[in-house]
Amino acid sequence: MKNSKKKIGNAVAKLAYASAKQSANSTCIAFFGQPKMPKQVKKLRKF
Repeated sequence: MKNSKKKIGNAVAKLAYASAKQSANSTCIAFFGQPKMPKQVKKLRKF
């Protein structure tokens, strides 16, 4: 039971990291509607 919870937790963490990384490298179409990005997410930017 603990092993399966750990696997699920790791999968969720990887998905959240990938989502944050993609979000850091894209912008909103309407620039005025884009929320401020946290400092940790800004570190994931490619440029």
